Amino acid sequence: MSKKQSISLSGQFPCELPDGSLFRAAFESSRAVMFLIDPQTAHVLGANAAACEFYGYDSDEVRRGVTAADVSMLSPQQIRQLFESLSTGGATRFTSRHRLKSGELRDMELDAAPITLADGNPCLFFIGHDITERKQAERSLRHREGLLRAILASAADGIAFKDAEGVYREVNPSFCRMAGLPCEGILHRRGEVFVPATLAVADSAQHDSAKLAVAAPDSVEPVAVTPVVETSLGETVTRVFITSPGVHLSGRQGEASACQTYELTHNTPCGARHLSVQRSPVFDSNGERLGEVSISRDMTERREAEAALVKSEGLLRAMLQSAQDSIYVTDENDVLCELNQTFCQHMGRTRAELLNRPLAEVFSGEELRVQLSTNALARETREPVSFTQRMQPQSQEYWINLVKTAVLDSQGKCLGVVAMGRDITAQRVAEVALRQSERRLAGLIRQAPVGVFETDARGQLVFANERMQRQTGRTLERLCGEGWIGSIVREDREAFLAVWNDALANKREVDCEVRVLNARGKGQWMSCRIRPMTDAANRFSGYLGVLGDISERKKAESMRSDVESVVRHDLKSPLGSMQNAMELMELLGPLNAEQAQVVAEVRTLTRRMQDLITLSIDLHAMEAGAFKPALTPVDLCAVVETQRAELRPLVDGKGLRLSLISDCPGGEFYVLGERRLLDAVFSNLLKNAAEASPEGDEITVRLSLEGPLAEIFVRNHGEVPKSIRDRFFEKYATAGKSGGTGLGTYSARLMVRTMGGTLSLNTEEPGATTLIVRLPAAQPASVPLLAQSGK
Repeated sequence: MSKKQSISLSGQFPCELPDGSLFRAAFESSRAVMFLIDPQTAHVLGANAAACEFYGYDSDEVRRGVTAADVSMLSPQQIRQLFESLSTGGATRFTSRHRLKSGELRDMELDAAPITLADGNPCLFFIGHDITERKQAERSLRHREGLLRAILASAADGIAFKDAEGVYREVNPSFCRMAGLPCEGILHRRGEVFVPATLAVADSAQHDSAKLAVAAPDSVEPVAVTPVVETSLGETVTRVFITSPGVHLSGRQGEASACQTYELTHNTPCGARHLSVQRSPVFDSNGERLGEVSISRDMTERREAEAALVKSEGLLRAMLQSAQDSIYVTDENDVLCELNQTFCQHMGRTRAELLNRPLAEVFSGEELRVQLSTNALARETREPVSFTQRMQPQSQEYWINLVKTAVLDSQGKCLGVVAMGRDITAQRVAEVALRQSERRLAGLIRQAPVGVFETDARGQLVFANERMQRQTGRTLERLCGEGWIGSIVREDREAFLAVWNDALANKREVDCEVRVLNARGKGQWMSCRIRPMTDAANRFSGYLGVLGDISERKKAESMRSDVESVVRHDLKSPLGSMQNAMELMELLGPLNAEQAQVVAEVRTLTRRMQDLITLSIDLHAMEAGAFKPALTPVDLCAVVETQRAELRPLVDGKGLRLSLISDCPGGEFYVLGERRLLDAVFSNLLKNAAEASPEGDEITVRLSLEGPLAEIFVRNHGEVPKSIRDRFFEKYATAGKSGGTGLGTYSARLMVRTMGGTLSLNTEEPGATTLIVRLPAAQPASVPLLAQSGK
């Protein structure tokens, strides 16, 4: 119909519509809803039978005055604007919601056109179609589309739909994130345009398998399509496994589904991602393939967790099998579900014989009772259970220290018990031996003829045996702490404390003689030897001391000292006479060469005897700590050469060689000391070396500098007897020498100490003995002046 059409009809509607006219026939016979409305008054001028039936009004009600406002849901103003637009604009089509007489609302699609009646009055002609169901379907579709879009937008999995041509028609944000592209870069494009090589090859393989699957949907036997695609991306090799429809990995058993599932590795800017992809074809109601939908799930974290779990299990199993401790795990029914090789060795059985066996088949008797009760206790208390058990598999005996702990899941349910056992058989044997040794030691200490005491690291006494308690007349309570110091005679206490405090500060040993008050309050001479102790970790732990009664020895020494004093006094007179006689012979002269040599040797020996007598007096002062040496630079090379002359009879008689090796190329080796003391020291050491050396052997004296110290090594073949090595420098210590007094090495060390040095014994070289003398080296700048002044 044109925009504006005039219809000339005779008379008023409906009277103006002549019978037999085409418009009237079509108007009255049409099943379509038709009605006429006056655009000025909005009254319905006429309605056909279909309209009356649809709206629920009869012809009389229409004739009496039904208006557009009674039917349309538009407001009166909107109705006027619509009628004006139709009157001026011509025919049009629009939709509107109408109300039936029953009150029901219906969606209508209306074709409207202005017409002119025969009397010349304008009129609007409407043809209506009920589109309520279509509108409801459209609204339902929009609701479903909104719901689907919300699901797609919120889904964590990547979802995409491709049509039959391989063009993406729908993708969700997760899929775009997995592809690393915005949604605009994917929609309406084919996959191979933007998908990386890995996915493109997978798409191709998937497309081929899908064709095969669709080509034979009714096959009796399922089509087996399992292509394997390998794509190298840099250093990454991707393997894509595609299952055939017959496998039904993603569908229920027996379901006619073409779903296909595979996994791939996809390299992204953020790193490689592992994806699990499931694809399904989409068919319409006629069975025509519209495309396919794919769901991609990011399995990276899961695969990494699985890989970490496999690695952790491998490490755990390796640690379990390499552990030296015995480890086994039981479930809630006390069945062995895991064990290591050490446990198998302890049980004397193989892994196959023990695994998945109840404890009742592994242990028996008291061992089984202990195992079951400790398992139950660990499960009940959820706390570690520690105990020691003796095992006797195959006639062997093991002592195992076990710790059992309940294994709990995340909900706190007990899954079983893990047991870790350490073999303490050797420790047990050692403990038994230690207890026996301690009993023997305790018996020896109780029966020891000397007093034995122990102090802590601070010097506080913590133990004293019965002998020491009797020696001091004090109980253990009175001796503990510093009480034992009070048992020393007051006159000796200050000197002892000086030595004792120095030993505490430097962790040194103490070897001295003091007077101790006995039970009668009288002073009694004791030999006090205190040595530092260390624990099993070689850490300093305290001191162990021994008190020996030397009263009788002191009496003998006093008597011997008196005798020596008399002897020294009596010897001085003849020596003086001999010296005078040699001077008289020189005055009476003249003497020939041989006589002059004899007189010189006698005079030298006389002076040597006088020095020895004087030295014996000085040794007593050294023992008392009252001797103050006059230290000057002394050439040790000259000292050794002097001793070479004195020892010539002994050295020549045994065919020995005395070699001197010095680090100083100038031939002089100066130390700070006193010449007469150094002569005495090396006289004793070289004489002992010569006496101990086998005939025809060599005695070596090596002089070297070690920082501020001068080190002298006196080495000879022949070993010091083991019986006196520990007390080699003690007074009166001698072995294997007829007429030996045991005073040579004692006096030598005493003189070296007096000069600020040390003397030690080294017997590490088999078949040889080395004595090491360490003395302060003389300062090079002071040697020439002092040496010259002493000439």
